[in-house]
Amino acid sequence: MKISPNASPFDGQLNITVVHNLSRLKLLFVFITVFWGGHVAFKEVETFTGSEIRISSPDSIQAHADGEDIGCTPLTTITCRRFLPILSKASGME
Repeated sequence: MKISPNASPFDGQLNITVVHNLSRLKLLFVFITVFWGGHVAFKEVETFTGSEIRISSPDSIQAHADGEDIGCTPLTTITCRRFLPILSKASGME
């Protein structure tokens, strides 16, 4: 699945994908396109990048990152560039 198809683990940026105002039927169509990253073309899908992200809402809501519960809004998250070593073909490691 390519939730954030333009994301790179090496650029020091956080990638946020937000889906809003979808009917259940359209959600099924949009979900299928996640496998190749086509969902970002839908008007109901927005992507954001930044080295520091603040998320707030009128009411406190659960927030998730990579499928993990990270707490409730409001929240702030920042990148720690080069904090963890990542081995991949893109980094020249095999």
